[in-house]
Order: sequence, then structure tokens, then C-alpha cells
Amino acid sequence: MYGNAQARTRMGALEALDRGIPAELTTFVQKTYGLLAFSLVLGAAACYGMLQVMPTVEVLTRRGPATIPHFPQWGLFLLWGATLGFSLLGSFAKSGARQGEVSVLGLVGLIGMVLASGAMLAPTIGIYVGLGMASTVAAAAVITAVTFSALTALVLLTGKNFGFMGKFLFMGLVALLVAGLVNAFFVHSAGFNVWYSAIGAILFCGFILFDTSSVVHFYGPQNLVVPAVIALYLDIFNLFVLLLSLLGSRRNA
Repeated sequence: MYGNAQARTRMGALEALDRGIPAELTTFVQKTYGLLAFSLVLGAAACYGMLQVMPTVEVLTRRGPATIPHFPQWGLFLLWGATLGFSLLGSFAKSGARQGEVSVLGLVGLIGMVLASGAMLAPTIGIYVGLGMASTVAAAAVITAVTFSALTALVLLTGKNFGFMGKFLFMGLVALLVAGLVNAFFVHSAGFNVWYSAIGAILFCGFILFDTSSVVHFYGPQNLVVPAVIALYLDIFNLFVLLLSLLGSRRNA
């Protein structure tokens, strides 16, 4: 009986190494992606709930009248601030013991961020659906899921450390944000949105590689479950938003 248990443990370690994940981190990886899946479902539920309670307004488009959400701009800024604040709270909250406990404060930050970001996404989704572009939303969701799955598999199966990309990704993100502000206040280029969305989507594909690598090489050894989930969730969220903008721009072109 002891021999069978020892053999199973050894086999589990070999399988983990074959996947490129150190055997001692397999439980952490499973817990992280389980909590990530729950967070995505909760975010989708928050988005759906907000869609049901938002006021709407009828507008006239080239295809005829359409009903879209009427959400105040200050509300979006408030939800954006809440998303940022809760994500920082969860990211800096320390996890519990090595046995896998997670701090209550970290979970509060994660859940708050997910609910706020899901609600913030609702007006955008509502506009696309109201304008008859539900298929564009679905396409962006599918592409996001396939891209995230493929990049995650690449990291977890090979065990490659993409930590070297961190400073380049940060610099790219800063440059992207600055370019967006310059265009919004000074240039006002009509075709800027397509390039911005395309480059941003590529950038967040890099963040997925970087943060997935960090799950194995940084978050896992320190047992930082919630910060790992927050990083991956924000990667998925931003990639989806950018792909939605890119696909929507191409359809309207």
C-alpha cells in the first residue's frame, strides 16, 4: 500500500515535469486557474446584471433605430477607479500559510475588482449588442479564450521563463497610454483606434506570457494566489476589450 502511494506521488511529479511545471507547484497552479475561472464567471455575471438595470435610450443609426444603454460618464470613471483600487488592494494583500490559505483582504480585493470591471464593461457590450453587433462581441470572446489558452499552454508545457519581457512590456504599456492621450487631446486621428487596438492586443499577449510565467516562477514559490489571479484576469479583460474595439472598427470601416 505504501509502495502504491509512493509510486503515484512519483508519477505525479513526472507528469508535472513533463508539463514544464515543477511538481511542488502543481497544486498552486490548479488553485490559481480554478479561482481565475470563477472570477471570469463572476465578472460575466456582473456585466449581465448591469445590462439588466441600466437605463436605455433610442438612437437613429444608418441601419435604423437602435436601443443602447444610457450610462453617465462619471459612472464609468467611478467603476474604473474602483477596478484599479480593488486590484491594488488584492495585489498587495499577502497570502496565508504555505498550505494554501488566502487572506480575506486579498479575496475582498479580487471580488471587488471583478464586480467593478464587469459592471464597467456592460455599457460597451450593451452598445455593441444594441447596434446589432452581438456577433462581434462573441468573436472577440472566442479569440480571447483561444489566444489565452494557447499562450498559457505554451508556458506551462515548456516551463519557459518569460520574466525578461517585464521591463519591455511596461515601457510598451506606458508608450501606448501616452499615444492614446496625445491622440485624444491633440491629434484626433480617425484611423488611430485600429492601430491602437492592434498594438495593444499584441502587447497584452506579451503580458499573458509574462504573467503566466510569473505564476510558476514568482507567484507560486511565494504562494501568492490572489495577486496571480488578478494579473491574469486583467490580461484577459484588456485583451478582450482591445480585440472588441479592433473587430468593431474593422466592421465599421
